[in-house]
Amino acid sequence: MKKRFLPFSLLLVIMVLGQSISIADNGGHYVPRTQGTASAERFMSDLRVNQHTGLIDPAWMLNAAQNLNTRDASDDPLYWLTMGPDNMGGQTTAILYDNRLNPNTGGSNGVVYIGSKGGGVYKSYNYGVTWHQVGKQSLMVSSLAQDAEGVIYVGTGDNGDAITYNGLSEMGYTNSFIGSGVYKIVNDEVSVLTSTVPSADDDTWSFVNDLAVVGNTLIAATDGGLMYSNDKGATWASALEDACDAVRVMSDNTLVVSSIGKIYIGTIDNLVCHSAASAQYGDGDTILALPTAAALLDIAISPSDAGTIYASGIAANGNHSGIYVSYDKGENWFVAFPAATVNAGHNLYGGFGRYNHGIVVDPRNNGILYVLGYDLWKLERPTSGHGYYMTSQVTNGGSSTYYEDSYLHVGLHSMVFNPNNPSQCYIGTDGGVFKGVLGSTGFSFSNCNRNYITTRMRSVGMSGKTKRVIAAGLDHGIVLINGDENTNTESHGEWINPTGYNYGAFDNSAHGGPSAISLINPNTIFVTYKGGNIARTETAGEDWVSSNFTSTGISLASSFHTPILLYENFEDQNSIGTVWFKNTKGTQIPAGTTIQCMSVNNYPFDYTLTAPIAAGDSLEIHDPITAKLYVGSSNEIYMTMVPLQFGVETVWYKLSIKNLGFSGTPLSMALSADGDNLFVGTMEGMLYRLSNLNSVVDSITATNSSEEFQVVTDTIDFGGNGQCVTSVAVDPRDANKIIITLGNYGNDNYVYYSTNALADSPTFISKQANLPKMPVYSSVIEMTTGHVIIGTERGIYRTKDINSANWVADGEMMDAVPVMELKQQLVYHAAQTETIISDNDTVVVYYPGVDNKGIIYAATYGRGVFRCENYKLISGDNIPETPAVEMECTVNIFPNPVSTQATVSFEVEGNANVSYQVYDLTGRLVKAENLGRMTDGQYEINVNTSDLSTGSYILRLTQGARSASVKFLVY
Repeated sequence: MKKRFLPFSLLLVIMVLGQSISIADNGGHYVPRTQGTASAERFMSDLRVNQHTGLIDPAWMLNAAQNLNTRDASDDPLYWLTMGPDNMGGQTTAILYDNRLNPNTGGSNGVVYIGSKGGGVYKSYNYGVTWHQVGKQSLMVSSLAQDAEGVIYVGTGDNGDAITYNGLSEMGYTNSFIGSGVYKIVNDEVSVLTSTVPSADDDTWSFVNDLAVVGNTLIAATDGGLMYSNDKGATWASALEDACDAVRVMSDNTLVVSSIGKIYIGTIDNLVCHSAASAQYGDGDTILALPTAAALLDIAISPSDAGTIYASGIAANGNHSGIYVSYDKGENWFVAFPAATVNAGHNLYGGFGRYNHGIVVDPRNNGILYVLGYDLWKLERPTSGHGYYMTSQVTNGGSSTYYEDSYLHVGLHSMVFNPNNPSQCYIGTDGGVFKGVLGSTGFSFSNCNRNYITTRMRSVGMSGKTKRVIAAGLDHGIVLINGDENTNTESHGEWINPTGYNYGAFDNSAHGGPSAISLINPNTIFVTYKGGNIARTETAGEDWVSSNFTSTGISLASSFHTPILLYENFEDQNSIGTVWFKNTKGTQIPAGTTIQCMSVNNYPFDYTLTAPIAAGDSLEIHDPITAKLYVGSSNEIYMTMVPLQFGVETVWYKLSIKNLGFSGTPLSMALSADGDNLFVGTMEGMLYRLSNLNSVVDSITATNSSEEFQVVTDTIDFGGNGQCVTSVAVDPRDANKIIITLGNYGNDNYVYYSTNALADSPTFISKQANLPKMPVYSSVIEMTTGHVIIGTERGIYRTKDINSANWVADGEMMDAVPVMELKQQLVYHAAQTETIISDNDTVVVYYPGVDNKGIIYAATYGRGVFRCENYKLISGDNIPETPAVEMECTVNIFPNPVSTQATVSFEVEGNANVSYQVYDLTGRLVKAENLGRMTDGQYEINVNTSDLSTGSYILRLTQGARSASVKFLVY
């Protein structure tokens, strides 16, 4: 039975969950629960499900995936460079030890493959010390299997019970993106089995939940049933028609299959059901048939005993509904551990069993079972008889109960023991992959996420430096990435989650939201997290001070997503601030002298005197440095003009509220370049414009009950269909030109454009054109060219002319991963110094500027953070490139062959923009970086090759109209 677009499944979910769900208004339409308990799964669902039905037809996703537009080879591509974080992994669902290198033991001599949801497949040659991506596909990996010849098969799509409730607002999964079939890996080359590519007419392969190999037979547990192939995936037959969650192979090749909460045992052509509507008992405590699990059934087999099988039922509420064991291949069963309602103190799955689940038998002892849920549990058979197993909790909220310095990220999906060393294992979690070592007193764990760049980021905040950003997303909270400006490699991330007074505990597994780094004070950072809360730090996360900030004057709703926008201007002619300068030199300072003053925002600025100032006199001077912070809350928009001033009480102004025309849950915000107009998009599909913001100068002009209140709130009709407004982009050159993007599958239009957005009644035109019909999450109108770049469910798209709107996929380096946020740095400001002379001592204080103008940053849902330097500017204006003669330049690379890092040397003549591209021998671009503008001289750069597979490559260096190529080998 295939589960495609089933309207009655909504009723099924209500009955199964036993919860009160707001599903319809009086007109019978779906109403997203945008209020109430905040959750990551509901937020992602609300962005994706159809806004009227609350469902996703897999055909919509398939059509979007099959109608992607490719870039013309002659067109200049966007180069997307990974920024990591390389020490934090994303949701890891599959682990496989390579069986080829040690066939006698089935081991791998250090070669391990892992699969992630969104990041694809990674490989380690050194037992997980470092990882390298296999292929460039951003696959939603669900499972891995390997045949006797070493071919590795990859299943894709959400596993487990997500397929049953796909797209509903209360689905229990954080990530439910459709799969793209089964892939094979041969010599680290990844290709899809064409027989498994999903289609709108047959969704059998939309969700491949598990894979196994028996002899020459490849078996796939899919949404469309249990499929098998005897010709390496060229053709397929069906063994079971019902959706299957898991398939395991015993040492004698007996199959054990989980299908719609039941267990089947046998051969591919003779599978016998061992489940019943309720448990069937024989003599004593023997169970002849297992009860059917309400939600799904986990299964595990013992590597050390051919007859031992475990089965764990999961109830609709995410708790276990009983764990059972058979020692005779399923003929007789015993209760190993009763349902959670019986032993309320031992809820093994922690209520997350429909999302985090798995059971694994200890390879040395078939009487020990490990249960994977929110935490890790251990069940051990009693020394005699068939009584309940002894139960102990191995981890608690990420911390090992055995070793205080041992951490295992919460949310477990997979656990595989080393076939050569059964005291070691890898565990796949929501936060990447971890190594477990079993000692005499229990497990110790270590982080194994080096170069495993698979985090699911929802937002990115820019600093004034190219490689320093703040990112936030699912399962990792708030991450500060401080990249090394002298290298081209990705960077480590550092957790800076707020804790302490008024913020409560914040663990590394929590969810982070929109965040921002100050350009004026780079150590001041604003973050949002959990249920809409907001926090700030002036020490780059070393400590968080709640006083004077959100303690008064602001009320945030407990929505999952709280949009914030930090507006900073180093030359704001509309600013109202002033500072005093006192002449302490002892002599008159003549007119025309440039003096240095200090802004109230603690940043120096220059001022040229228009009149002389006598010794000892003071002068009040206009402060041009402005900082404002905007916060979106339910039915309200807040603003403060003192976000960087920690020593004073933060005054919050309600710029718009419900009785002024604004209502709904803010989802996206964008400001015009002059800071005078704020556009706000909501989850409910509304677009608002708040105007005259520069006229807000005090509490009178900012208080909506005052007659002098300046802010005007307008509802903008853009012709939408109730879809959530996921992003707004304002042209930095003309605030009348804006782009809005929309979410929710099952619609015809996802991009709208206006050229008169500041008019009384703006007009909008759909720019869907040839863009596949899918949710669009983010957008940028490039500041110098007007190119429009959008982040979609299937990666980056760009059009160079929004009027004609010819969309092409332009994110080759990140593949078709969902791109949740795009930002371009619009500011340039030279670094400043302040000289302080005291008691004959001179201290020079350095104030960093902003030198990454034009760079675009992207937060992706499965591949971490990227940046694009195609549009990078050196200063506030474009520097024209020095004309170059069409001729070759020289380039050298060493060492050659290379293992992990190569040095490239070259000489630049004149003034030219320099970039390099790396191609494999098929001509496929595998790496690129724009190095920016360089002047005459000899240069050396480091190129990271650790993420390249073994083989030959060509590096092409381009400087203006000159280019050169060099061939190199990676081993």
